[in-house]
Amino acid sequence: IATTSVQASTDSYQVTNITFSPEATAGTPISLSDDDVQGPFPIGFTFQFYGNNYTDFYVGSNGWIGFSSGQPTSYVASPIPDAISTVIPRNCVMLSWEDLNPSTGGQVLYQTIGTAPNRKMALTFDNVPYFLSTTAGPVTLQVVLYEGSNVIDNHIIDKPLHTNPSVQGIHNLLGTSATVVSGRNATVWSASNESVRYFPSGVSWFDVNSGQMVGVGDTLNYSPTQTTFVAGQIIDSTGQVHS
Repeated sequence: IATTSVQASTDSYQVTNITFSPEATAGTPISLSDDDVQGPFPIGFTFQFYGNNYTDFYVGSNGWIGFSSGQPTSYVASPIPDAISTVIPRNCVMLSWEDLNPSTGGQVLYQTIGTAPNRKMALTFDNVPYFLSTTAGPVTLQVVLYEGSNVIDNHIIDKPLHTNPSVQGIHNLLGTSATVVSGRNATVWSASNESVRYFPSGVSWFDVNSGQMVGVGDTLNYSPTQTTFVAGQIIDSTGQVHS
């Protein structure tokens, strides 16, 4: 076990690929019509996102989860960040922001898993169709919010290729900051069985021998299979690196 007294700030984030391991598709269903936003729904714990604490969330039918009411219901994806446009969702996690229609198939479910202080909230778009698509097939996407660490996992179970552009990323309240998966900022893309993790800028732990990231946060639990050295690297909210 390695520890540091530095607490990761949620002023900014990094994103990395992680092992594909989504939570089970289960929980409370959310009824959504086309181009719709519903909420608030309980997260089940206090979650910090871009410096603000939230206990509830909202769901946009076009593939995002947010933390503010009154969000736009637009279905045409545009690049983020954007502090000017009034039709781009903000203060949200875009699992894949694009033109979806849960009212014609599939389901959207959420559940809080585990016990304090290590709970998770999982929201799943399960086999949700694209709007009026007869060629591409439904999407299955999941986001998982973590208590304490404020980490966000985004699992793409299946997102077939569609001609519409889409965004996979996170966007702050004012539209001034975003972290987007490379190549997926209002572009045409497809994916399946892959996962990314957004984690607050702060401490990242690396296996010095392999260079592999082995954890994030102020505490690391790591059991290497051979003698190794582990080092912590701090990235502050301005992006500067401190080893």
